[in-house]
Amino acid sequence: MTDPKTEFVERCLAALAHNTAYPNLSTDLPDATTDIAYDIQQTFLRERGESIVGYKAALTALPAQQAMGLTDPVLGVLLTSTQKSTSAPIQVKPGGILETELGYTLNDSVNEQVTVDNVMSVVASVAPIVEIAHPNLASRPQGIDLIATNSATFGYANGPVLAHNEIDLDEVDTELLSGDQRLFGGSSSQVMSGQRNALAWLINTALSLGYPLQAGHLLMTGSIGGITPAEVGAYRATYQHRGQHLAEISFEICGVD
Repeated sequence: MTDPKTEFVERCLAALAHNTAYPNLSTDLPDATTDIAYDIQQTFLRERGESIVGYKAALTALPAQQAMGLTDPVLGVLLTSTQKSTSAPIQVKPGGILETELGYTLNDSVNEQVTVDNVMSVVASVAPIVEIAHPNLASRPQGIDLIATNSATFGYANGPVLAHNEIDLDEVDTELLSGDQRLFGGSSSQVMSGQRNALAWLINTALSLGYPLQAGHLLMTGSIGGITPAEVGAYRATYQHRGQHLAEISFEICGVD
């Protein structure tokens, strides 16, 4: 008899291959815990065979966690296929979500837990990030559904490296615009009560799950200011520090052929 977790992973792999929606773990295994969901996530990603390029924190806001029946943020894994270029339109099927974030690149492998006080010692660089998240689930998700299928991880685009030693990373303001329309905005300090808190949580959670943390890995600390549907069109994500321009990411979303 096939193990239910193995069968669920096989269904996820088939959905990925045929570009269809993932099954919901909460439907197939309604008693599954977050530990089981992370175990399935790791098996699913291992079977995909792609290299890991980093990690992201998702559901960092308490209301989002509560809506998913969770009490903590969740971790997603960035794979080679999730790296997107802004030099051409990014294909996204309906259901995608746009977010603005900060991303931290590791300067070396990390094998031990970090603290809020020492976490920046493992950082080589910081850059603005636009994430294109996509749950891609057959039914309305619960927390374990997101975790098992890799936490809505679809794609991200990097902006230019910031002079992070010269700025307060909790005083970075972002806006996402479409033409002259402001879609949302917010402060980096709002993410898990501060960027160092979010970064330490992400590193320590990855380690506790047994994921590798290597030099060059990108760590995305979570959505700043809000989300908006990834509808077809042109966008600009702007980043400021204490009212001064830091960076901008311009990109275009198109539909899937």
